Amino acid sequence: MKYLTTLLAFVVMLGILVTIPRNASAAVENNTQSEIFAELSQAQSPAIVFTRVRNRFVKGKVFNVSRKNYVVAVYIYVDGGWWVKPTFKKPATQITFRNNFKTRLVTGGYDRLATKIQAYVVPRGFSIPLVAGDPTLPESILVNAIAMTSIAPTINFTYVPPYGSYEDLRGKVSNARPSEFKVVVFIEVYGVWWIKPYWDSPSTAINPTKSFYPHPSDGTFITDITTGGIDELATTIRAFLVPIGYPISGSTTQSSLIPIATDWIEVTR
Repeated sequence: MKYLTTLLAFVVMLGILVTIPRNASAAVENNTQSEIFAELSQAQSPAIVFTRVRNRFVKGKVFNVSRKNYVVAVYIYVDGGWWVKPTFKKPATQITFRNNFKTRLVTGGYDRLATKIQAYVVPRGFSIPLVAGDPTLPESILVNAIAMTSIAPTINFTYVPPYGSYEDLRGKVSNARPSEFKVVVFIEVYGVWWIKPYWDSPSTAINPTKSFYPHPSDGTFITDITTGGIDELATTIRAFLVPIGYPISGSTTQSSLIPIATDWIEVTR
């Protein structure tokens, strides 16, 4: 079990690395894939990666796995719960003779608003859990999977102003559509938390400029965290990545965002 856990963590990292930007040139795309694919093949351990994620389907590739003995189980996370894809009647995705797979993600409800995707390589004949809105995936999928990969929205700081500075906070969001997410920032000054940039403007938009997958956006954001009082003396900064439709006001608390946020980050200076 310890070996499986280590392997799954390794494959998750690779799965995210080879999710190719939509606007990448064919040469760069093929070169990046070929290098990582070669490494996975030579490793001789079962592996799975996403090679393309669109609004309605996901494509991927498996390595060192017999397509006659294994299939792929795909799950998406929507509005607080996991759902098996493509359908309850056909929860297994077949692996092609070239070790590729393709799964429809949008087959009903609010599937197009999925914020996380996970794929597992499981034995053919394994009873794939028909999850329908459950907050967590059953342990059986982890126990029986020989490889997995995942992708989910993440948030990171790219520049944190030094203590006493009046510069803006900068960050980057990955694997998230700017039209579906926003950033909420808090700073702590002498033990008191303040929402930023302003009480009446409490959220930050994600840059919509054309660039990376999975939607035209470079994922960057900039927040002015010194808009009053002695904000420059803030010692802790937190940022939450939340769905665009979630109401945010000056009185919004961090405790209310923790179960809603797809990711959050904190830094102390």
